[in-house]
Parts: sequence; structure tokens; C-alpha cells
Amino acid sequence: MLRTLLPNVCFLLLLPSVEQTVLDGSYHGTGTGVIQYLTKFGVKEGSKVHLSGTISGANNSSAAVLCAFVPQMLWDQLFHNLTQCDSLAFVLSSYLDNSCKTKDSCFVKSVGAENTSFYPFLTSPYKTIYWHLIFIACHTNSSTLAASNDATFTYSIRLENDLSTVFYKQFSYDLMGIVIITMCSTGVASILFLFHVAVHLPLFKCWKPPSTKMHLLVRVYTLSPFLLIASQALQFAHWMIFATDGVGVPSLDHLGFALGGLSTWILVLVFVLLSKGWQMTTRVIRRMLLTLLVWGLYIIVSITLFVWSVVSEVVFPYMASPLHPYNSYEGWVYLSYRVLLLLYLLYELWHSYQQENNPIVMNVYRFFAVWFVVWFGYLPLTVALLYAVNLLEWTRVILSTSLFFDLAANFILIILFCPFWSDYYFQFNSHLNIIDRHTRYTILSLSEKSVAL
Repeated sequence: MLRTLLPNVCFLLLLPSVEQTVLDGSYHGTGTGVIQYLTKFGVKEGSKVHLSGTISGANNSSAAVLCAFVPQMLWDQLFHNLTQCDSLAFVLSSYLDNSCKTKDSCFVKSVGAENTSFYPFLTSPYKTIYWHLIFIACHTNSSTLAASNDATFTYSIRLENDLSTVFYKQFSYDLMGIVIITMCSTGVASILFLFHVAVHLPLFKCWKPPSTKMHLLVRVYTLSPFLLIASQALQFAHWMIFATDGVGVPSLDHLGFALGGLSTWILVLVFVLLSKGWQMTTRVIRRMLLTLLVWGLYIIVSITLFVWSVVSEVVFPYMASPLHPYNSYEGWVYLSYRVLLLLYLLYELWHSYQQENNPIVMNVYRFFAVWFVVWFGYLPLTVALLYAVNLLEWTRVILSTSLFFDLAANFILIILFCPFWSDYYFQFNSHLNIIDRHTRYTILSLSEKSVAL
């Protein structure tokens, strides 16, 4: 099974990125398709985008192809007429400007017949939408379009926004700020992880007893913030490189996305174990098989969403609507399962709460009930609210919101697992069993009452 799975994982990680804004490649007319998709670029309303390119190695064929940079509305029409050139002629009739006399309207240009360069400076008169860069295997023939299957050439095309800051000129509008988001999340996650590791080192003399070791539950959880750091660091490195060359290292981005998923899996596993009262009310995990099944299903729907998010953007970038992964069937399944998992955890919390008689631990259960509703419910609620927002805002909002709540969850667990006070909630120390712990709190409460009297 591993031999079958590993090549597929490597294939996903090595896929290129559809977000790249510097494109170098070659075009070979094979007659197998009318449109060759290159990339998409988010353009803010009223802003400008600089599209420049060089065509070389042309075979001097009279049957050139069309290089088109078209807005989303036109792309939706082209998408439904991909079969033949004559079906595209009516759609492109008002956009054809092969001479590029007016730079602001140079959306479609004939290329491939000879070596050429073009530097149109385009203004977006539409609302904030995606623009799509494509090659169309058709050439103008009188007032219609004819198929072009024998054109071959190499191209070098660059897309830039109109920002004065050189560092951000490569970025599409929907990716603005992603460098700051990943940098800040990497820094905060690193601080939390270092604090978590430091407080468990036997360097603090006030830690009693000093012989206590990190419990298995805490050690398993420690992987979550570590993987989160690795995830954000890899994505930060990708976007930093992307800012300089417009391509980045897509494998780092995909690997970072996968490690972020692993971090969330471990976080969910810890939540499931805490909801069952493990090491709080009981030392036995109730219904172990059901626990593994619930957690395993979460992993399956997460993997499905990850594969879809990578494949849909790279293998099927020409989809009529540039869907966000959460705005798809796979995304809806993932969001629905988060809600079902929330209901399951609330049931387990209620069951553990009924068995507990320590008021401090009971307060912890009440807190987790509220926190689970917040953590599992924020994503479906955010996606529902985003339907009223422009699609190009989805990436930034979902990324920043998800990282905020993941960091908040890690902060809560790191504080809860801190050895200075974890004995108040957990049975990590073998010398303190549940009876002794409850007896200690009973004596403490009785002494406080006697002092009050």
C-alpha cells in the first residue's frame, strides 16, 4: 500500500502552481484542444495590470494562435464554447485587436506567426474579478476564426500589478498580504512551541515533583504546534521566493498545506480524547473503536479536500468558476463533518461531565464545550458569510481566520498542559490517583469554609 500511496503523494507535491505570474514555456499545436490555459490573475476594480511577453522560435506559419487575457465574464462564455474555433468567433468578435493600436483594449493578440514582443498596459473596468491568460488554437480568417494546429513557438510572459512596491508586484489581488499572514503565524507558533517545550524541561526548580516526565497525551499534542510551524515556514518560504521570481517553489506550498493538515489531525485527536475525559476523569478511553472511527473519518474527508484543492487548481484550472476548495462538494462534505464531529464531542463531554465531581474539572468541561462550538463552528460560519463577499477575498479571509483559531487552540492547550498547574485538571502523575486528588480538593474546600465561619 505504501508503494502505491507514495508516488501519488509525490505527484501532488510536485504539481506546478496555477498562481505563477512569470511563465516560460513552449507551445506545440497538436490539434487536441482549442484552448491552452496558462494562469489566472486577480485584478482589483479600477486598477491596472502590466502584461508583457516575448514570442520566439516561431515556425513562420501563417496559421498563428491567439494569446488572450480575458476577464471572468468572457472566460465563462469561452468555457462553454471550447470545441471549435467558429463557436468562439462570436464570443471574441468585440475583443479582437490584432494590431494592438489601443493598449488599454489589447486583450487578444495573434502570436506565433513570427517572433514578436508585446507590452500592453491593461485597465480593468470591471469589478474585482479574475482575469485568465490563455492560448487559443485559432487564427483570424476574414471575419471568422479557423483552427491553427501547426503553430510552434516558445514564450516568456510576465504579469504584474500596478503597485509601486516592487516586492508585491508579482502578486495577484487575492494573494495580497499572504506573506505577512504566513510570517506572523510562523512567529506566533514558534513562540508558543518554544514556551511549551521550555516549561517541560527540568530547569525550573519550582516544578514539583522534578522527576515527572511529559505524559503521552502531551507528547502527542506537541507534534501539532511543531507541524504548524513547519507548515507556515514552508509556505512563507514559497511566497518569499514567489515575490522575487513570480513562480516560487510550489512543492513547498503543497507540502506546507499537507503538514498543516497533519497538525489539525493531531489537534482533533487531542480534542476527542479530552472530550472523553481521558486523564481527567478516567484513565480508560471509552469506546476505543468508535473513537478511532470518528477520527479516521475526519482524516479521510480532510485528505479528500486536500487532493481536490491541489488537483482542481493545477489539473483543472480552466473551470468556468474559480471555486475555492470550500465552495465545492468536497468542501461541503468536510464542513458538514466538522459539524457532526462537534455534536459527537459535545455528547462525550456531557457524558464525562456527568461522571465528574471535582468542580475545577467540571469547569474545564464547561469551557471545552464552549470552545468546541467556537473552533468547529467558525469555519462553516465563515464560509457561509463569505458568499456575500467577493470571491477574491476568500483566500485571505479563510487563511487568516483558520490560522487565528488554530493558534488560539494551541495557546489554550499549551496553557492547560503546563506542568505548574496541570495536576489540578489531569492525572498525569502516577503518584496522584483520582481518589487522592478529589480528597485533596475536598479537604481544601472544607478548610476554606471553616476559615469563613
